[in-house]
Amino acid sequence: MKHSAFTLSLVVLLFCGCKEDEPTLDDSLAQTKVVGDLIYYLSQGSSQSGTYGAMLDPITIVIKDLNGNRVYRNLSYEISDKSGSVQTQSYSSQDTVSIAWRLGCNDRTQVLTVTDENVCGLRKNECIAVEIFQIEAMANRNNATGWVAPCLPFSTGNYTSFQSSNDRMYFLEEDMFHFTKDPYGYEWETVETGLGMRYSRKWLDSKGNFYTQEGDELGIYFAANNAWRRVSNPFGSYSNTRAEMTDNGFLFLANEYSGELYRMNNGSNWELFFTFADAFGNTNYLNPQALATDGNDVYILARGNSVLKINGINGTYTTFELNSGWNFYDDLGDIPIYVKGSKILIRQNNSVKEINLNTLSMSTLVTYNYNSFQVSDDKLFLVGQDELMSWDGQSLITESILRPPNTGYSYYSIAGVYNGYPMYFDNTGRVMIYATN
Repeated sequence: MKHSAFTLSLVVLLFCGCKEDEPTLDDSLAQTKVVGDLIYYLSQGSSQSGTYGAMLDPITIVIKDLNGNRVYRNLSYEISDKSGSVQTQSYSSQDTVSIAWRLGCNDRTQVLTVTDENVCGLRKNECIAVEIFQIEAMANRNNATGWVAPCLPFSTGNYTSFQSSNDRMYFLEEDMFHFTKDPYGYEWETVETGLGMRYSRKWLDSKGNFYTQEGDELGIYFAANNAWRRVSNPFGSYSNTRAEMTDNGFLFLANEYSGELYRMNNGSNWELFFTFADAFGNTNYLNPQALATDGNDVYILARGNSVLKINGINGTYTTFELNSGWNFYDDLGDIPIYVKGSKILIRQNNSVKEINLNTLSMSTLVTYNYNSFQVSDDKLFLVGQDELMSWDGQSLITESILRPPNTGYSYYSIAGVYNGYPMYFDNTGRVMIYATN
């Protein structure tokens, strides 16, 4: 069988110095191949299977001479499905190569070929490349487990925006919108937006609806019925808007430079629903700084210390003036917000603040160095370098986070939360998610 392939050549002369990470080897259990005066041991990782895009268990190779001494060699690696990837790390104390192989997205049967590029003594006066192992793996679309890089319906790195809720993933690829609830099974849907989104504003609300703004138009993906719509922006062109949906399906739209709140019912036309001057009087600084919903109520943060709670059905409202507040100069969209009952959580600088509407106070809930503040499935998720926190309005749960395997060549940044687990970007722009049965 002939395979298209790309080659990663490197000298296996890398040093880790992390003894706790070194694999324990039993050469008696390894597959072996003798070439000249060298013995190659495939100690771990043969005959694996996984979901398309999945990271397989590490493959380990050790090389010895005929006297049993471990030696370094110049190895190269070829994979038959070029949409996958292969990276290596070696350990100085054991002279062991550990190979991280991420399956590609195209072929059911995939092959990793390991070659020693400089074997001498087999030909007179010439050193030659010798194929050492062909390691085969089977790819499937079911029962994803472990770390997976979902196969995308476009080239990695071509997307202009990425968002996720706890059960959906969204990509914008210029004018194309891609979304899925099953990234493991390559079940993607794609729509052409017609908005030319490269320079538009984009955001995700707590119900999983995705929004983009381009000029005086809004593009909205309605998660409940899996539909994309283009609608007019009642605030006009180039205005900083934010939208949120209540439990009964009403959509509410606010603008940073306006004291008005618009409502849309079931994808119909916008209607002016509320004027902030009705609550605060004809004073300055009525512009909203944050917008959120809880049940059928709409919450507006304004003026640095004011909270406005509006019934999204009949428009009745309550105002709350806090004893202390947040940064007066924050713009709409700059304050990540989550509301549950009488408590509001916002992110400011390196902390999460809790606003208690019963006591009109604001206090620090947690001081943190977190990269993601994500509201999804009626919960707040905070993802940091070492831990994941979730908050449901009652209790804060902290747990250690899982990380993709570190091969020494991949660098990961936090992308958000999917299915209750942290999600990462690697240094090529791929998304890494953790899958469980």
